[in-house]
Amino acid sequence: MASLALLAGCTGSSGLTSEQARAEYDPVLQDVAKAAAGPLGAKWKDGTGGGTNLTTEGCRWFTKTMTAELDPTETPDWDAVIADTKAALAAHGFPPAQLSQLTGGFTGIEAHDDKGARVTIQSKGTTNIRVSVPVAGPC
Repeated sequence: MASLALLAGCTGSSGLTSEQARAEYDPVLQDVAKAAAGPLGAKWKDGTGGGTNLTTEGCRWFTKTMTAELDPTETPDWDAVIADTKAALAAHGFPPAQLSQLTGGFTGIEAHDDKGARVTIQSKGTTNIRVSVPVAGPC
């Protein structure tokens, strides 16, 4: 029974495999990071991570996390980031980002598409951007 529950948790609502998710959502990360760089004043560095993980939301594929060091005493102008990323998100089937309720002193924005994918930009000294999507298959 426990193995059935684990397998059920790994069935993604997007219907994509991890490889399909990489092909579809890596370009989202690149395009949104480029659009957000201006209003954030960010020079993105390729971060670490990425891959498929079992989360509380089930099996999700994650892009690598791109990072930028910003002034830790200033909160980003999220309205400007939302405005500047709107076209990049729309080109990939996402609505405009919205302010996100984050814990631990982070501020940020998120956008969700109809496959359950999530673009997140969050900041607390270091600003991070990544995309995740539910996937089918092994976690």
